[in-house]
Formats: sequence, structure tokens, C-alpha cells
Amino acid sequence: MKKNIKLIFVTFIVVFSVLSCSATKQKFDNEIIAKNELESVIGYKNGYNSLINKAEKALNTKFRSVVEKTITPPSGDKHDYLSRATYYWENPNSENGLPWIYKDGEPNKQSFLETDHKYYYEAMEAIRDLSLAYNFSKNKIYAKRAVEILNDWFINESTKMKPNLNYAQGIPGKYDGTKSGIIDSRAILWVIQGIELIKDSSELSKNTESKFKFWCQSYLDWLLTSQFGIEESKSANNHGTFYDLQVASFANFIGKNEIAIETLNNVKKTRIETQILPNGSQTHELVRAHPHMYSVFNLSALIDLALLGDKYDINLWDYKTDKCGSIIDALEFMISNTKLKKNAFKDDAKMVNLIRIIPKANLKFEGKYKNILNTEILNNQNIDLTSVYFVN
Repeated sequence: MKKNIKLIFVTFIVVFSVLSCSATKQKFDNEIIAKNELESVIGYKNGYNSLINKAEKALNTKFRSVVEKTITPPSGDKHDYLSRATYYWENPNSENGLPWIYKDGEPNKQSFLETDHKYYYEAMEAIRDLSLAYNFSKNKIYAKRAVEILNDWFINESTKMKPNLNYAQGIPGKYDGTKSGIIDSRAILWVIQGIELIKDSSELSKNTESKFKFWCQSYLDWLLTSQFGIEESKSANNHGTFYDLQVASFANFIGKNEIAIETLNNVKKTRIETQILPNGSQTHELVRAHPHMYSVFNLSALIDLALLGDKYDINLWDYKTDKCGSIIDALEFMISNTKLKKNAFKDDAKMVNLIRIIPKANLKFEGKYKNILNTEILNNQNIDLTSVYFVN
């Protein structure tokens, strides 16, 4: 019996060694597989199978482009992205339902169907899934489909989205768009990450990559100079953190290193000092209707900023002052308070949510968090691999 278990374990190691491609990804996968229990390998194998199923579905799905929404933006141009604020609903005390009112933690999913929101995220998620599926399987059909969707949303003149979010997360009866809508474009970072995964497939032409970089350059300019962009940069909570992550990531992608470096250095004072208390709690996220979810969400962006900072020798992981904690403190707070189900997170604290942040920290700190990671994989046999490898 023991010999059979060892044989299965070795088989899974071989399978995942083959599935891994880049040096970084291979190191990460092999570390997890070599050090974890058999059940953990099964968890990742199930996650891989789930990923391939999603990629297969994306091959035959018609993803709507930005010009196919049923509502026309105030500009009169359907190439402009349009969405409504996530937590706003029709006013029951008004005959025409205007102005819409705020319900924190209650997404208005019906409004997603009338705008670009649902279809945009479906397309970006498909690019993410397809590129990661190619990364593991080396099946070029996944890379080809990812490029087709990329072309529809960012390259083809008849269907592409304009590089702005002037009409994102509008509030009917109040605003055509809001600064908060900028958080929607974090999904474009999945495309940036996906491109890196499919470069060796020969399906992504230099011309397509160049045009996408030009789109990203135009969008970065909008982020830095538009009224919404300037206002969002001053947001105190996760919106401000994801704004910084977008600016730094877009700048890094197109080679504007000076912008990336300036943004990353500013994270110390504008995000860490203002968001993380000495005990590691994230003050702006704890007041939300779902404090655990939002604490994980904000910390995921801080961790991605720290990982990008490593590229430029900017250490964001350990930065702290007498009045604030560090990113590591925030991670430790999340782990300990989630495990103990303390009142800081009310009733919505679940260890599985930490899968979005622990693997990246575990790799950075060479297995420091492998025990808690193992436990979560053991308890959740279908791991979402995109949460492990991509910006959240």
C-alpha cells in the first residue's frame, strides 16, 4: 500500500513538472509538490483540470465586445466602456427610481447585464484562463483563442474599447461615471500577465503586442492625467491600492520604469502608513459590510505591489513605522484572526479566502507559510489556480 502511494505521488510530481513552463512557475510548482502531502498534489491536479475545463469552454464561447452593449454611453460612442456602480440600486421611494441608492455589500447583478461590466469581465477572465492553460499544457489552441479575444477588445478598430473609463461605475440620476470605476480596469492586468505566458507560442505577433502596448500607454496617460484618475489616486482604501498597482503595472509593462519606481516608493507613505495599523489590521477595510473579503482584497494588491517592488529593489514587505504595521504584519493578522475567527471579521472569515494571498507570500519567503497553505489545499480539493498566479 505504501509503495502504491509513493508511486502515485511520484507520478503527480512528474505530471506537474511537465505542466510547468517558465523557470519561476516551475520552481513554484515543484516546491509545492515536493514538500506537500499527497492530498495537496491532488488539490492542485484538480485545480489544473478545472482550469482546462474553463479554457475548453472559452474556445467555443462568443464573448461580447464593448460595442455590443444594449445601452449607449453619454458620449454616443459604444467604444466607450460603460458600467454602473456595483452596490447601487433603483430608489424605491422615487417614481422613476432615481437617483439610485447605495447598499454596501449588495451587488446589483441585473445592472451588470445591461452594461459592459459582465461581458468585459468574462472576456478578461477568458484571456486569463486560456493563457494559464497554455502555460501549463503548451496547447497552442489556448494561446490562439486568448489572442483573438485580446484583438476584439483592444486592437480591432470596429470592436476595440477606448482607453478610458469615463463612464465606469456611473450612478443613474447622479453621475455618468465615477472615479471608483477605475478599479474595473485591474482586470486588464490579467491580459498583461497572460501575454507573458503565451509569448513562446508564436500565436502573439509582435504587431499585436506593440498595438496592445500602445493601448496601455494611452490608458496609463488617462490614469495619470484625467480628473477621475487624479481623484482615485487619493482614495484611502483598496481603490487607492489598486490604482497604484495599475499605474505601476502598466508602467512596468510598457517600459516606463521611472513611473513604476516613483509609484512603488510612494506606496510606503500613501498606502502602508495610512492603511495598516500597528497590529496588522487594515483600518479602511474593517468598516465594510464584508471586512474579511475586503481585507484580503486590499492585501492582495499590496502583496502584488511588493512583488513588483522586488524587481526594482524596493522593499515594501517590511516597511513600517511606530504608527503603522507592515505588509507582513497584515498577512500575519489575516492568518491568525481568520484561524481563530475573531470578531475583527464578524462572521465572514474563511481560511479558503487566503488562497488569494498565501501562495505568493509562501514563495517569496521560501515556504514559511507552507503549513497553512497545505491545510487549505487539503480542505479544498479544487484550487483556483488563477488566484494563485494572477493579480486578484
